[in-house]
Amino acid sequence: MKNPSWIWSLAVIVLVAVVSYGLFWLTQGKPLPEGFVYGNGYIEGRDVKLAAERGGRVLRHRLLEGEAVSTGDVLVEIDPVDADEQIRGAQGELESLKENIAVIDSERDTWRHHAATAKRQLERVRALQTKKLGTQQDVDTAENAVKEAMGRLQALQKQRDALNAQMEAAGATLALAESQRNKLEVAATLSGTVLI
Repeated sequence: MKNPSWIWSLAVIVLVAVVSYGLFWLTQGKPLPEGFVYGNGYIEGRDVKLAAERGGRVLRHRLLEGEAVSTGDVLVEIDPVDADEQIRGAQGELESLKENIAVIDSERDTWRHHAATAKRQLERVRALQTKKLGTQQDVDTAENAVKEAMGRLQALQKQRDALNAQMEAAGATLALAESQRNKLEVAATLSGTVLI
Protein backbone atom coordinates (compact mmCIF):
# COMPACT_ATOMS: atom_id res chain seq x y z
CA MET A 1 0.00 0.00 0.00
CA LYS A 2 1.18 3.23 -0.95
CA ASN A 3 1.42 5.90 1.79
CA PRO A 4 0.06 9.10 0.68
CA SER A 5 2.53 11.64 2.04
CA TRP A 6 0.17 14.43 1.50
CA ILE A 7 -2.17 12.98 4.19
CA TRP A 8 0.65 12.91 6.69
CA SER A 9 1.65 16.45 5.78
CA LEU A 10 -1.93 17.62 6.23
CA ALA A 11 -2.17 15.82 9.59
CA VAL A 12 1.05 17.44 10.82
CA ILE A 13 -0.16 20.91 9.74
CA VAL A 14 -3.52 20.40 11.48
CA LEU A 15 -1.77 19.10 14.61
CA VAL A 16 0.58 22.14 14.69
CA ALA A 17 -2.41 24.49 14.23
CA VAL A 18 -4.37 22.83 17.08
CA VAL A 19 -1.37 22.91 19.44
CA SER A 20 -0.65 26.57 18.53
CA TYR A 21 -4.28 27.56 19.17
CA GLY A 22 -4.24 25.68 22.49
CA LEU A 23 -1.08 27.45 23.64
CA PHE A 24 -2.50 30.82 22.54
CA TRP A 25 -5.74 30.15 24.44
CA LEU A 26 -3.88 29.06 27.61
CA THR A 27 -1.57 32.10 27.68
CA GLN A 28 -4.32 34.59 26.88
CA GLY A 29 -5.49 34.98 30.51
CA LYS A 30 -8.75 36.47 31.71
CA PRO A 31 -10.30 39.24 29.65
CA LEU A 32 -9.91 42.77 31.05
CA PRO A 33 -12.91 44.37 32.76
CA GLU A 34 -14.89 46.84 30.75
CA GLY A 35 -13.25 50.27 30.56
CA PHE A 36 -9.69 48.88 30.68
CA VAL A 37 -7.43 48.71 27.69
CA TYR A 38 -4.30 46.63 27.30
CA GLY A 39 -1.40 47.87 25.27
CA ASN A 40 2.28 48.44 25.10
CA GLY A 41 3.80 51.88 25.39
CA TYR A 42 5.72 54.39 27.45
CA ILE A 43 4.17 56.84 29.90
CA GLU A 44 6.27 59.91 30.46
CA GLY A 45 6.39 61.23 34.03
CA ARG A 46 5.86 64.83 35.08
CA ASP A 47 8.77 66.86 36.35
CA VAL A 48 7.88 69.65 38.74
CA LYS A 49 10.66 72.12 39.39
CA LEU A 50 10.47 73.91 42.74
CA ALA A 51 12.36 76.95 43.99
CA ALA A 52 12.19 79.16 47.04
CA GLU A 53 10.65 82.57 46.45
CA ARG A 54 13.28 84.06 48.71
CA GLY A 55 16.97 83.23 48.91
CA GLY A 56 18.98 82.43 51.98
CA ARG A 57 20.94 79.77 53.81
CA VAL A 58 19.29 76.32 53.78
CA LEU A 59 18.68 75.02 57.31
CA ARG A 60 17.13 71.63 56.50
CA HIS A 61 16.13 69.69 53.44
CA ARG A 62 14.42 66.41 52.56
CA LEU A 63 15.92 66.07 49.13
CA LEU A 64 16.94 62.42 48.96
CA GLU A 65 16.91 60.89 45.49
CA GLY A 66 14.00 58.49 45.15
CA GLU A 67 12.23 59.51 48.36
CA ALA A 68 8.45 59.61 48.13
CA VAL A 69 6.79 62.89 49.13
CA SER A 70 3.18 63.92 49.55
CA THR A 71 1.49 67.18 48.66
CA GLY A 72 2.36 69.82 51.25
CA ASP A 73 5.45 68.07 52.65
CA VAL A 74 8.15 70.62 53.49
CA LEU A 75 11.18 69.84 51.33
CA VAL A 76 13.48 72.78 52.14
CA GLU A 77 13.62 75.24 55.05
CA ILE A 78 15.55 78.49 54.62
CA ASP A 79 17.12 80.34 57.56
CA PRO A 80 14.60 82.96 58.81
CA VAL A 81 17.17 85.24 60.52
CA ASP A 82 17.07 87.98 57.85
CA ALA A 83 13.29 87.87 57.59
CA ASP A 84 12.92 88.00 61.38
CA GLU A 85 15.22 91.05 61.50
CA GLN A 86 13.11 92.79 58.87
CA ILE A 87 9.96 92.01 60.86
CA ARG A 88 11.51 93.33 64.08
CA GLY A 89 12.71 96.46 62.26
CA ALA A 90 9.24 97.11 60.82
CA GLN A 91 7.61 96.50 64.21
CA GLY A 92 10.09 98.89 65.86
CA GLU A 93 9.35 101.54 63.27
CA LEU A 94 5.60 101.13 63.87
CA GLU A 95 6.08 101.49 67.63
CA SER A 96 8.21 104.59 67.16
CA LEU A 97 5.60 106.13 64.88
CA LYS A 98 2.84 105.34 67.40
CA GLU A 99 4.84 107.11 70.11
CA ASN A 100 5.39 110.13 67.83
CA ILE A 101 1.67 110.24 67.07
CA ALA A 102 0.90 110.16 70.80
CA VAL A 103 3.29 113.11 71.34
CA ILE A 104 1.71 115.04 68.44
CA ASP A 105 -1.79 114.33 69.78
CA SER A 106 -0.75 115.60 73.20
CA GLU A 107 0.70 118.77 71.66
CA ARG A 108 -2.47 119.24 69.60
CA ASP A 109 -4.58 119.05 72.77
CA THR A 110 -2.34 121.65 74.42
CA TRP A 111 -2.50 123.97 71.41
CA ARG A 112 -6.29 123.55 71.14
CA HIS A 113 -6.46 124.75 74.73
CA HIS A 114 -4.10 127.65 73.89
CA ALA A 115 -6.24 128.56 70.86
CA ALA A 116 -9.45 128.53 72.91
CA THR A 117 -7.79 130.64 75.63
CA ALA A 118 -6.39 133.07 73.02
CA LYS A 119 -9.85 133.45 71.41
CA ARG A 120 -11.44 134.21 74.79
CA GLN A 121 -8.63 136.70 75.55
CA LEU A 122 -9.18 138.35 72.15
CA GLU A 123 -12.90 138.73 72.90
CA ARG A 124 -12.13 140.28 76.31
CA VAL A 125 -9.54 142.69 74.84
CA ARG A 126 -11.95 143.76 72.09
CA ALA A 127 -14.67 144.30 74.67
CA LEU A 128 -12.28 146.42 76.73
CA GLN A 129 -11.22 148.38 73.64
CA THR A 130 -14.85 149.23 72.82
CA LYS A 131 -15.12 150.63 76.35
CA LYS A 132 -11.92 152.57 75.75
CA LEU A 133 -10.12 150.56 78.41
CA GLY A 134 -7.81 148.66 76.04
CA THR A 135 -5.38 149.62 73.30
CA GLN A 136 -5.03 148.50 69.69
CA GLN A 137 -1.72 146.96 70.64
CA ASP A 138 -3.52 144.70 73.14
CA VAL A 139 -5.95 143.65 70.37
CA ASP A 140 -3.08 143.01 67.95
CA THR A 141 -1.24 140.93 70.54
CA ALA A 142 -4.38 138.86 71.24
CA GLU A 143 -5.03 138.38 67.49
CA ASN A 144 -1.42 137.27 67.00
CA ALA A 145 -1.80 134.78 69.85
CA VAL A 146 -4.91 133.31 68.16
CA LYS A 147 -3.14 133.14 64.77
CA GLU A 148 -0.08 131.52 66.35
CA ALA A 149 -2.20 128.90 68.10
CA MET A 150 -4.21 128.16 64.93
CA GLY A 151 -1.03 128.02 62.82
CA ARG A 152 0.57 125.65 65.31
CA LEU A 153 -2.55 123.44 65.23
CA GLN A 154 -2.41 123.32 61.42
CA ALA A 155 1.30 122.44 61.48
CA LEU A 156 0.65 119.70 64.04
CA GLN A 157 -2.20 118.34 61.90
CA LYS A 158 0.13 118.18 58.88
CA GLN A 159 2.71 116.37 60.99
CA ARG A 160 -0.01 113.97 62.17
CA ASP A 161 -1.09 113.34 58.56
CA ALA A 162 2.53 112.67 57.56
CA LEU A 163 2.90 110.26 60.49
CA ASN A 164 -0.32 108.52 59.45
CA ALA A 165 1.09 108.04 55.94
CA GLN A 166 4.33 106.71 57.44
CA MET A 167 2.27 104.35 59.62
CA GLU A 168 0.53 102.98 56.53
CA ALA A 169 3.89 102.51 54.78
CA ALA A 170 5.38 100.85 57.86
CA GLY A 171 2.33 98.59 58.12
CA ALA A 172 2.77 97.59 54.49
CA THR A 173 6.48 96.96 55.11
CA LEU A 174 5.61 94.76 58.09
CA ALA A 175 3.01 92.84 56.07
CA LEU A 176 5.54 92.31 53.28
CA ALA A 177 8.20 91.14 55.75
CA GLU A 178 5.74 88.70 57.33
CA SER A 179 4.71 87.48 53.89
CA GLN A 180 8.36 86.96 52.95
CA ARG A 181 8.88 85.10 56.24
CA ASN A 182 6.12 82.69 55.26
CA LYS A 183 7.87 81.96 51.95
CA LEU A 184 10.95 80.44 53.55
CA GLU A 185 9.68 76.88 53.19
CA VAL A 186 9.52 75.02 49.91
CA ALA A 187 6.72 72.45 49.97
CA ALA A 188 5.83 69.71 47.53
CA THR A 189 3.06 70.89 45.22
CA LEU A 190 1.98 67.32 44.47
CA SER A 191 2.77 63.78 45.54
CA GLY A 192 5.64 62.08 43.81
CA THR A 193 9.26 61.00 44.00
CA VAL A 194 12.25 63.29 44.54
CA LEU A 195 14.58 63.50 41.54
CA ILE A 196 17.71 65.57 41.87
